[in-house]
Amino acid sequence: MVSKINPDLIIVSALQAEDYEKLSSIAPTLYLGIENGDFKSSIKKNINTIGRVFQLTDQTDQINEELEQAINEASKKIASSSNKIMILLYNAGTFSTFGSDSRYGFVFNDLKAKAADDLKEEAIYHGTVVSSEYIAEKDPDVLYIIDRNSVLGNVTNRNEIENKLVQQTSAYKKNKVIYLDPDVWYLSGGGSYSTRTMIEDILKGYK
Repeated sequence: MVSKINPDLIIVSALQAEDYEKLSSIAPTLYLGIENGDFKSSIKKNINTIGRVFQLTDQTDQINEELEQAINEASKKIASSSNKIMILLYNAGTFSTFGSDSRYGFVFNDLKAKAADDLKEEAIYHGTVVSSEYIAEKDPDVLYIIDRNSVLGNVTNRNEIENKLVQQTSAYKKNKVIYLDPDVWYLSGGGSYSTRTMIEDILKGYK
């Protein structure tokens, strides 16, 4: 399929990394993956690369400056708060949580959010499966929900997510259960637009 398009350049993320050599045989291929442990630097590096490739360095330099400023301003506000957060992926009745070693590690490492738990991820991209009891026990002040069901075009009854145990959390009682756009948080991510959107989404929990 790709060869039929006859592209001049192919850009791949981590999801297509294993196909890099095959794609490179079709056209020059650029890998713009993200290092979860160094999210901010990865983003800025990739933006710089795009600027050089398309001769748009003035624009990409400005984008990086604005992104750096947005991260710095957000991290100051978030770091000064005592709120402890939890990022959850909901998938057909199952919860998974994400921390500093995950695909959403920049929320903790760069934005300086405090985690409600110190659980180490068993799966960097899919998180660690946890129970509703676990969520209630850790009692986050803010809950961020990524509903994977909606990515597949399904409609989730929020009562499934905000069950009786989740309702025991401070997040629920304070009306701090925040639903994130799965198209940005689950499907995409790693670009300047998505990163700015993610920062704005996280800041909703600190208003």
